[in-house]
Amino acid sequence: MLLPLLKHREIAIKDAAKTVLSGFREKASFEVVLSGLVDMKDRAMRADLIDVFSRAKQTSLLAAIDAICEKEKKLSVPEKFQIARALSRLGAKGREGILARFLEDSAYEVRVASLDTVRKTRLKELGPKVVAMLDDKVWQVQAAA
Repeated sequence: MLLPLLKHREIAIKDAAKTVLSGFREKASFEVVLSGLVDMKDRAMRADLIDVFSRAKQTSLLAAIDAICEKEKKLSVPEKFQIARALSRLGAKGREGILARFLEDSAYEVRVASLDTVRKTRLKELGPKVVAMLDDKVWQVQAAA
């Protein structure tokens, strides 16, 4: 019932639906939708659902993120951004390769979200990449590094 509201044109309604959905904590509440996340064609909806599942602390999302990143070579900017934020919320251990790829993304928002995740999760393996980003041409990326 609330899922169609994630596509609503009013931002306030969309955000309210995300807040309500992310309040659910039972795995059964998300299982059906989570199982279809990897093959979902609607990229905007997939990005929104990644946000909702990560806010709800659904750790089973991590397996879906792995599958999505392995299967899809060209993710949209919102998908990459939400994946980086999800890894920040749920843990990025073992997913350094995903973040390393996102740190080199052309969209500065993805690089900033990835840097925030590296900082929050303390992934020391990506330290050399972070240091190099101090010279990024976008000031937001420099500040995040």
